[in-house]
Amino acid sequence: MRAQRHGTRVQMVTSRLLLLSLGYVASSEVPVRFPPPPPSLIAPGTVYRFDGWQLQTCWKSPRAVQGEALQAYSSKHFYLEKSWRVPNATASTAAIVFVTPDNCSVHTAHSTHPRTELRDLSVDDWSWPTATPPTTTHRLTATLVVDHAAAGKPETVIAQIHGSVNEERAKIVKLRWTGGLVEARVKKPDPPYDEIGLPLGHYNCGDVLQYEIVADGATGKLVVTVNGKQVEYSPPVNTKDRFYFKAGNYNQCDGLCN
Repeated sequence: MRAQRHGTRVQMVTSRLLLLSLGYVASSEVPVRFPPPPPSLIAPGTVYRFDGWQLQTCWKSPRAVQGEALQAYSSKHFYLEKSWRVPNATASTAAIVFVTPDNCSVHTAHSTHPRTELRDLSVDDWSWPTATPPTTTHRLTATLVVDHAAAGKPETVIAQIHGSVNEERAKIVKLRWTGGLVEARVKKPDPPYDEIGLPLGHYNCGDVLQYEIVADGATGKLVVTVNGKQVEYSPPVNTKDRFYFKAGNYNQCDGLCN
């Protein structure tokens, strides 16, 4: 995965078809649908470039990996499956597998849920919308499959735009999968900025999802598309905040789910 600049547009793209095979385990008693990690774990960096990305883990060591260390990094929660069979197709692809167990050892600041998640560092955290020209539009795209979810609370966030200020408005959007329902989770325009969901379809475990998240710099509109279905929204924004993309498996279950 790499970040490319196209004029004033910052676009997150994949070098080929990027399949993020997302899975997490509720407990040792819950059957796992995704294949077990191979005996010799392969670093996703052997196929994909992670320039401009930091991996945030759910363990004390390492808590975060980036740069050349990320190119060589693999674990039982982040590895490459070299020949993952695309559902309902004859083709196979190299899949980056994100596994986030409920019983992790650490959370990031201001969170109570575990994650195996990429954080964008390819550009400086950005102001949005852009007050003066030239305006900048930020775009994140990915193709993925959720292939296992905790039985007690089958819910994970697969992408985000987040801010740096510790407030509700910083949570610009969370693209969330809940028991098959995919929603763009956004904030109401007025305090206390309660969260609402904009539905984008229902997709079971194993269904392929192709998403695009666009933050339009000129209009302040958020445009989210999943498998061709699109929603638009103008979220409340703290113009003093700075924002960034995240993508991966932010498990909304915890050790008490089951």
